[in-house]
Amino acid sequence: MVQFLGRGDNENIAVLKLQKRVIQIRCGVGTGTSCRQLLKDYKTLTVTFLYVLEVICIIRMYKFSLEQNAHVHD
Repeated sequence: MVQFLGRGDNENIAVLKLQKRVIQIRCGVGTGTSCRQLLKDYKTLTVTFLYVLEVICIIRMYKFSLEQNAHVHD
């Protein structure tokens, strides 16, 4: 997912709009309906949240091999 969302802004926006449309169709609501509560009701994570979660997992997995600010600025 990190590689997928690391592309251009237009592609990222398209993915977010697609997720919103899928939720609206799944819930049988119109295109103008906000998806915030629908995502909560269906316990669905947003694409953005999944991206952040994956980045955090990668950082935790490689935290000992990543260069830290304290090591750069003695």
